[in-house]
Amino acid sequence: MEYGRVYSEKKKMPKKPMERIYVMLFFVCMVLFVIIVSNNVQTEKYKNIFYYNGEKVKLADEIEKEKKTENQNGEYIYFMTMADIKNIFDNNLIYEETKGQIITTNDTHVGMITIDNNIMNLNGSEITLPKAPYKKKGKIYIPIDAIKDIYELDVKTFENKVSVFSKSKKYEIFKLKSEEKLKSIPSLIGGDITKVSNSENLIYLGKQSGFVKGMTEKIEVGYIEENKIETKTVIREDYKEEEKKEVNIITNYNDYKMNFENVKKDNNKQNIALVSNFIIKENGNIQTKYEKDNKSFSAYFAKLLEENIIPYGHFVLEEKKESEIISDLVTFEKRNILITNILKRLSEYNMKGLVLEVKDVQDTRAFTRFITELKPRLKETGKKLIMPKDEIMSDIIKKMVDYTY
Repeated sequence: MEYGRVYSEKKKMPKKPMERIYVMLFFVCMVLFVIIVSNNVQTEKYKNIFYYNGEKVKLADEIEKEKKTENQNGEYIYFMTMADIKNIFDNNLIYEETKGQIITTNDTHVGMITIDNNIMNLNGSEITLPKAPYKKKGKIYIPIDAIKDIYELDVKTFENKVSVFSKSKKYEIFKLKSEEKLKSIPSLIGGDITKVSNSENLIYLGKQSGFVKGMTEKIEVGYIEENKIETKTVIREDYKEEEKKEVNIITNYNDYKMNFENVKKDNNKQNIALVSNFIIKENGNIQTKYEKDNKSFSAYFAKLLEENIIPYGHFVLEEKKESEIISDLVTFEKRNILITNILKRLSEYNMKGLVLEVKDVQDTRAFTRFITELKPRLKETGKKLIMPKDEIMSDIIKKMVDYTY
C-alpha cells in the first residue's frame, strides 16, 4: 500500500521549470522546421515553370519544347498553348477555325499566324518563324518566338524554365560583391537554392526585409542580403504613355469650300480639323475627293498649318454601301487590306490622325474586330483615332478610341 501511494504521488508531481522550457523549445523548433521545409520544397504540378515579369504564373497547360536543328541558335524551341497566351497576353485573341488563323494584337502590333505555317504576318510584313504552330489533342501550340515579337517581350529559357519580361516594364540587373548563396525566403534560415558568382548578372525583382529578390541566368529566383550587392544598373525605365491632351474638334472647316471665318479655335486646347477627303469603298479601296496637289486643297491645307490646326483625315463609308463594306471585314485578309490602305492615305496626305465615321453597321462583331486591329497599326505610326460618340457600339471600341465628338 505504501509503495502504491508513493507512486501515485509521483505521478501527480508538477513538471519542473526546465522541463517546460525544453517542451516549448521542441515545439518552436518543429514550427521553424515546417516553415523552412515548406519554403524550400517546390511542389510543381507541371514539369515546366513560367515567369512573367519576374512572377511565377500558373499555366493551364504544359509548355512544350522541341529540339532545334543544327542551323538554329539555342537548344530548344518552346511552345505555349493558345489558351494560356490569351489568358496572359491578349484577351481579344481570336481563332478563325475555317482558315486555321490565330489573330492577336498588342499595343502597336497585329499578328496573324496559321496552323502548320511558319510565316507570320506582323503589321502587314512577313516574318519567318523557326517552327509553325500546331494542333495536338485539341489544343493549339504557338512558338514563343512568335509571341515575343507581337507582345514585345524579352524571353529567357533554360531547361524546363521560361521567363518573359515586357519591354514596357522597368528592367534592372545587379552583381554581387562575392560568391553568395541564393535563399528560398528573405531570411538567413531559408534553404539554399544555388550559388551565384560575382560575375553573373541577376535580374532585380524587388526587395523585402533587407533582402533583394533576384533571378539568375538559369532562371532561378530567390533572395540575397541587400548589403551583398556590388552594383545595380537600370537597363530601361517603365514606358509612360503620352499624356492625353485636351482637344477642340473643328467640324465646320473640313474642306476648302468652307469659310474660315466661322471657325472657333480654342488656344488652350489642341485644335483638330476634320479633313473630309476620303471615301471607303468595297474591297478595301479608298477614293479621294481631291488630289493632294490640287491647288485649292493645297491652299486649304496650308491655311490649317498656318493657324496651327492639326489635320485629321475624315473617312466615311460609301453611301448606301455601308452594310456591305462592314460585313466584308469578316476575314483578316480583308481587314488588313483596308487598314493598310487607310494608313497609306493618311501618310500620303500628311494627316496626323484618323476620324472614322460609319453608319448602318449591322455586323458589329466584324466592325469591332476591325477597330481592334486598326488601333495598334495607327498607334505604331503615332496617329490617334476619333469617332462620333453615337457610333461607339461596344466597350472594346470605347477603349480603342482616343477622342469623340
